[in-house]
Amino acid sequence: MPNFEIRIVEDIEAIELVEELVTDGIGVFEDLEIRLSGTTFLKEIPSLKAYLQHLANGGNAGKKMKVIKGGRSGLTEYEFISPHIRLYGIQRPGRKILIYGGMKKKADSSDNIARFQNILQQFLNSLNR
Repeated sequence: MPNFEIRIVEDIEAIELVEELVTDGIGVFEDLEIRLSGTTFLKEIPSLKAYLQHLANGGNAGKKMKVIKGGRSGLTEYEFISPHIRLYGIQRPGRKILIYGGMKKKADSSDNIARFQNILQQFLNSLNR
């Protein structure tokens, strides 16, 4: 079982707290930066962070976020959208917790959601130990 912790995303200052899941010492954004190293998609990360900050300050979600229907966790699950990157997270009172980040590929979108929900379930199970 992986080791999980929650870390505040320091460069997002908002009314609502924005946090990321850290799995075995690597956070969601760090993992994305590693996987996207050498691509032009890295430049989308600051845009996603700016969008998350706007949203956490009460801004309109628009088409940059959608609720994942049929989530197994019983929590509100979200997909945050940029042209090539997808971030997946949950809503808790007064905070958003990012759980997983992946690439946008039509063939991979259901795999991304399945991976997100698997990590989320492992995280929730670790809280109950």
